[in-house]
Amino acid sequence: MKYAVLSTEPTPRLLLIFAGWGMDEKPFVGLQREGYTTMIVWDYTDDALPPDVLQAFKEICVVGWSYGVYMGWRWMCLYGQGLPVTARIAINGTPWPIDAERGIAPEIFSATLAGLNEATLLKFNRRMLGGTAAYKAWAAHHPERSIESLRDELSAIANAYATTGSGDPSWWDTVVIASSDLIIPAASQRRAWADHPRLHEVEGPHWLPLSELLNALLVDKERVGHRFSRAVATYEREARVQLDAARHLLQMWRRVRSVPIERMIEIGAGTGLFTRLYVDIFDPQELELWDLIELPAELPGLHRRCDAELAIQALPSASLDAIVSTSSIQWFNSLRRFWREAARTLRSQGLVVVSTFGPSTFHEIRDILSPALPSPYPTLDKILEMLPTELEAIATDDEQYTLCFSSTQELLSHIKKTGVNGTSTSRADALRIASSGLRRLTFEPLYLILRRR
Repeated sequence: MKYAVLSTEPTPRLLLIFAGWGMDEKPFVGLQREGYTTMIVWDYTDDALPPDVLQAFKEICVVGWSYGVYMGWRWMCLYGQGLPVTARIAINGTPWPIDAERGIAPEIFSATLAGLNEATLLKFNRRMLGGTAAYKAWAAHHPERSIESLRDELSAIANAYATTGSGDPSWWDTVVIASSDLIIPAASQRRAWADHPRLHEVEGPHWLPLSELLNALLVDKERVGHRFSRAVATYEREARVQLDAARHLLQMWRRVRSVPIERMIEIGAGTGLFTRLYVDIFDPQELELWDLIELPAELPGLHRRCDAELAIQALPSASLDAIVSTSSIQWFNSLRRFWREAARTLRSQGLVVVSTFGPSTFHEIRDILSPALPSPYPTLDKILEMLPTELEAIATDDEQYTLCFSSTQELLSHIKKTGVNGTSTSRADALRIASSGLRRLTFEPLYLILRRR
């Protein structure tokens, strides 16, 4: 394997992209997700990606594209154990790289390998890009690989598959299929991922605009923390939906009750809006409040400034009686990993008490900025499909609010004063919203109370 770091400024978070067959770093120049260092991995003739180059990062989001879905999974299983991986995103690939029903058909794979030359490679790349016009634009950054090296890589992929066998579909958190893919047919991909709980289909060829897609699927947590820090003084005055959600979740929790709470953490405590509602009712003996921002000194318990999605991975097993959170876990890059960690850290009969947001949330803004891209928020049913067997849902609910504003400027001011625009990536986005005349915002709170079996 070969790799290259594309980012100019180092960050503590890594976007680790396993590219498809035939690639090098050149087609990916310019690919960035704000808040992340970008590393491209290619050429699967060997496994020589040294794990120690990844040790400096506190969070790693893995993206597999095309044959990088299989080869990335394989490398992570062999060498990536113990790395701080959260999101795992599979794009236009499957766990069955050479398969008549769920990948590239064996006869097509063999014919590609046997007949590979400059002319057939050009044909392949045009199909990958979706036509001649797109290929001409892409060709200025095409990979510089010899035909011999491409043959060797295809042979190495076939040998790896023959040796290791099929990949694990459940390893991936999110799957994206392009409906016009002519390389790994969309129908084959649909069969491969038929039971996956987080599956998106978008229009496009095998080669997709990854920057836009990853902006939609990954969170810039440093920006989230910065925006909420700036909104602390105005948050509780403006966060009407979040306050209603906290009260609703508390009512559900009180109906369920629980065993006495010896140790509890609250994720995303923020200004203490939810903390003040529950602390006297449930009276935990040990309470830790976690957040990306500095917490108000007057709030009870031990305060910890951290990325909860990562911090929970370091907790001892069976060490908590409750994990609670309102309007926060939607900022996680891997909700599935969080549920697994919650199950691991809870004692028997311990509870997860959370509210988050569903796919209708802010759909008006997505309709303006990125209507073709998937919503970052899963449905309640999809969340329930993500749960490990150790967690059972004992109470769920969902609601929908629409806030109306007198002007687009008032709407944008509301977003700013609550800090919920942590994923906004450019000033141009704000200008597009401002010129749209938008005066309505939808919120879809989802509520879950889960119990450790």
